[in-house]
Amino acid sequence: MEDHPPYEPSTPSTPPVIPWEDPSQPWPRALIDTVGAFLSNPKQAFERVPVRGDVLRPLVFALIVGWVGTFFYGLWEMTLGDPLRSMLPDNRWAGGGSVPRGYWFAMMALGPFFTAFGLVVSSAIAHLFLLLLGGAKNGFAATFRAMCYVQVATLALAVPFCGGLIGGIAVLAFEILGLSALHRISIGRAAVAVLLPTVLCCVCLFAVFLTAGAALMGAIGGLTR
Repeated sequence: MEDHPPYEPSTPSTPPVIPWEDPSQPWPRALIDTVGAFLSNPKQAFERVPVRGDVLRPLVFALIVGWVGTFFYGLWEMTLGDPLRSMLPDNRWAGGGSVPRGYWFAMMALGPFFTAFGLVVSSAIAHLFLLLLGGAKNGFAATFRAMCYVQVATLALAVPFCGGLIGGIAVLAFEILGLSALHRISIGRAAVAVLLPTVLCCVCLFAVFLTAGAALMGAIGGLTR
């Protein structure tokens, strides 16, 4: 009798796991194939991610792809950032806002640490809102696994100049697809869990600016009396 493959049985109704989760695959090939699967069809790729299993394997994947994206983002900023911004009609974005090269060197060297820290924070926030919405069906490990594979979207940072914008949008889309697939919830509920923290943050910032503006106007009014 044949043994079932690791993590989840492969049946006609269950797609095979992604290459990175298959220990029999050589890791360089598994890494390339997994990245290709997420970039070509992210929804299907997340459906192939096991809900359960150790978190070390997805964490290593996240650190690798996250570091690649961060490295190239820092490289482009050091070499092409100011020249590209100087071509914009509004020259306020050129030269004056330059970031010291040491910052980009540090970001490139410490990319894996930033990725790991961001993973813990983003996973905790996403899981909290999933709990509030009744969508945390498979525990924190499933949330963390999803967020690890979401990091493949940060490879968009390797695109010069517009990589940050593309990456930010891609990360949100991948988070929605990943949380929906691994917690077996609807896209709508996953979207609310992902977008609600951003909306609340914007509302809080608006309230702070509104309060500060009112206090400033009150102070100016008091001085003119």
